[in-house]
Amino acid sequence: MLLLAVIINRWVMNREYPNAIAIQQAAIQQTAKKQTHTTTKKNHNTGITTQDFAQALKDSDSFVDITATELSHLLSSAEINTFKRVRGDISCADIMLRDICTVEYGTEVEDAWQLMQTSKLKVIPVVDSANRVIGIITQHDFFKYINLNAYDSLQDQLRSFIRRTAKIETNKPEAVGHIMTRSVITLAETTHIVELIPLMAVQGYHQIPIINEQHRLVGMVYQENLVTALYHQGLAQSVSS
Repeated sequence: MLLLAVIINRWVMNREYPNAIAIQQAAIQQTAKKQTHTTTKKNHNTGITTQDFAQALKDSDSFVDITATELSHLLSSAEINTFKRVRGDISCADIMLRDICTVEYGTEVEDAWQLMQTSKLKVIPVVDSANRVIGIITQHDFFKYINLNAYDSLQDQLRSFIRRTAKIETNKPEAVGHIMTRSVITLAETTHIVELIPLMAVQGYHQIPIINEQHRLVGMVYQENLVTALYHQGLAQSVSS
């Protein structure tokens, strides 16, 4: 996340990060703390907020028929358009990984777990017979059904959970569809990579499934793919200038 923040500030916003002034101020504050032996906590908000727009509209002498939220959205849209114009047309299809592992609703929990371990994956898209995304499964989805208050160790509980039941009846989930996360954010392969920035840098998503016009899964974009694209694009802009 820190690397993503550095890339976005330097190559997208065209400003130094961390800021030299901010570093100097932090040093001064640290020195003051040592001298007074007291600890103070300060929050420094960067960027323009909706409250800033509301105050600006309130202080304005002229009437503007627009809300602070609408004005904020306009600014965000302008920033996105500026990024597209300056950085060029780079779509999700240009940076996504195409060879990805998937599972289906009926895939056994044990098989899905083994696939994640052998392929060293942290997330696997769940698709239907038409390869449309119907969910996503992460390591957390396996652990959320484990009782951490039980006397057995976490490893024993996990082993007991993922192991398929030999009996016909069972009281625990056996298929991926029973434990998957159904709410999944997807983006079209034609989507500009600027749309990924708020999802990954602000909302904290580490990967986004990419779909085609038929809503079929065609790839995945991970944070490192976005960081790499922004870095190389910014580097190319610096060399050309």
